[in-house]
Amino acid sequence: MKKLLFAIACFLLSNSIFAQEQTRKFIPSIKIGVGTWLDEPSVFNSELGIQGEYKPVDRFSIYGGISFNRMFPIEEMSEGLNYFTFLAGPRVYITKSIFAGFGAGYALFVEEGFSDGVFAFNPHIGYDRPKTQWTINYTGLSDGGVIGNLSLGVAFKLGKNKKDGK
Repeated sequence: MKKLLFAIACFLLSNSIFAQEQTRKFIPSIKIGVGTWLDEPSVFNSELGIQGEYKPVDRFSIYGGISFNRMFPIEEMSEGLNYFTFLAGPRVYITKSIFAGFGAGYALFVEEGFSDGVFAFNPHIGYDRPKTQWTINYTGLSDGGVIGNLSLGVAFKLGKNKKDGK
């Protein structure tokens, strides 16, 4: 019986499923972005948040993030509107580095306290590098009608990538 258990253990440990991984499956990062609102180009949007991406296979991942956003007119940065976005969704890697994704979630405005939230969605395309992810995003907010901003974002990956040792 011991020989059988030993043989099974050796087989399972030598199987590639139980071998040490080449890359991380969960990648946390800090994201920043800047863009403009499409219905009012003189209004900018800035973003600061955290993002996590879980990549169970090479060509597919699931991401989620929480961001603090500030919408403000170019001529008066002290005026503006603050809101948080909570988004999650799938990403498909078209090549090893280029991906397309769609996130959906919730936006919560902060005025004199928290207001009612609205539906938020975020189709995006991006370029994955060893230490960063660059994305072109459209973030739409829907409460009856849809308003949205187009932005360029970069997510700085935290930790070391086991694959390249950096």
